Amino acid sequence: MRRTGWAIAAVSGLLTAPGAQAKPDTFVLEASSPWNVDWADNACVLQRMYGEGDEGVLLRFMNFTPDYTYQIQLTGGPAKLNLPHRDIDVAFAPFPSYEADAIAAKVEGTYDSLLFTTEIAIDHDELDRMDADQRASALAKGEEPDRHFVRPVAGEVDHFDVDLGPRTLRFNTGALEKPLAALRTCTRDLLRQWGVDPDVQDQVAYEARPAGDGELRRQMGLKFPRNLIRKGAQARVNVVVTVDPQGKMQGCRVPLSQNDPRFDELVCERMTNLTFEPARLADDTPVTSYWAVTATFILN
Repeated sequence: MRRTGWAIAAVSGLLTAPGAQAKPDTFVLEASSPWNVDWADNACVLQRMYGEGDEGVLLRFMNFTPDYTYQIQLTGGPAKLNLPHRDIDVAFAPFPSYEADAIAAKVEGTYDSLLFTTEIAIDHDELDRMDADQRASALAKGEEPDRHFVRPVAGEVDHFDVDLGPRTLRFNTGALEKPLAALRTCTRDLLRQWGVDPDVQDQVAYEARPAGDGELRRQMGLKFPRNLIRKGAQARVNVVVTVDPQGKMQGCRVPLSQNDPRFDELVCERMTNLTFEPARLADDTPVTSYWAVTATFILN
């Protein structure tokens, strides 16, 4: 299934030379717990602890719909970003590194955490679909497809490096195909809870989307609430909108929110002002589906 949605803050993937050897300042982390999938009401989280005590980092892959885009959260002292946001280098070895935009956060107001977005193919069939999606999206905008976009294949990953500048964190994950497949199963179950049949969703030829790109951009011209600027608050608001066969919004959900609630309320409020084109099958039959978006509020 292709990625549905319009990402305000998108992951970038610039090809660089792969590095098999750890840098001198690389902090190597071994798993200290098994993989676990948390089947929450509005989100699915794949998580595993690496290292122990003050040098431990909780690695979380978060997904809200069954697709190849994941939000990764690293929580623990070694994952401190030191800036509100910055570009970091990420590599799922043996695949080349790419640049991602990371934002800093606090979990429960105490633990250092950072968030960024990535794309990972479950297998080579999905990799081919990802390439086709990227090409179609670029051509629709009148742009040339990015030939340097990096997409790792889950079953071929050996380890995962995050270069934070002063130090690099290396997570010895091994292959990610089975853990991410378990996460995918969870997200398909989420769709059922939201009234979307995942088997029908697999057959969707034309995805649900806002009617009119201009109106979308106008509504998503989000203003940073002034009182939250004074608090130094940041947010990454993930929204999933359910759209019925008539193109009416049936619900707006903010899965696994770790934000000040005012951010979440603002984004869903903007969603209610949009009209939608329903998802359609190849024979043009409209069906219930969803549209997903991520809005990022970052302090400069």
